[in-house]
Amino acid sequence: MFNRIKKLKDRDKIPLIAVTLVSIIIISFILIFFSMLTEEFPEPDNIVDKQGTLRYDTTLFKVYIVRYPVQGTIVPFTVENKTLKIGISADRDKLNFGVLPQTLSVRKFLNLKNREDSKARICVRTYGTIRDFVNITEDTFILEKEEYREVQLTFSGDRVGNYTGEIDVITKKMRYDFMEPLLPLTRC
Repeated sequence: MFNRIKKLKDRDKIPLIAVTLVSIIIISFILIFFSMLTEEFPEPDNIVDKQGTLRYDTTLFKVYIVRYPVQGTIVPFTVENKTLKIGISADRDKLNFGVLPQTLSVRKFLNLKNREDSKARICVRTYGTIRDFVNITEDTFILEKEEYREVQLTFSGDRVGNYTGEIDVITKKMRYDFMEPLLPLTRC
């Protein structure tokens, strides 16, 4: 009788161990999945000097990045009886804010349209020495299919200098359509 009770206890341990192992495996897969879902892109290794694009696929996403060179110059604002040279650039292949006096600002706009066949996560990121001087009205949002959005970029500052960098427009689309409801959880 004593042996019989001991055998029952050993048999009960096997399902408990199996359930524990399966639970650990499931939790591990969930953690790996959410870490891939919320993965952020690192800063670029180098700043571009002309507009370029990158396109690649990850396990969960189709990613498209447009990289724009950006520059702007802030000059001293002095109230004197002289001509102050300022300028605004209308280049289409780079975001050149031109030359402006301290404490004034210049606005430029990015016109974005989702031409994909489903929703997309859009992120606008700034890199380089100009980063602290560019304010983006809306830097992360979801763009519905065929939706259009205008994003305002404002360059202003009080420190005199020539600032350069890069602005990236990152588009992330779920690789598998059934996962589209998870798009709001993603980051860039």
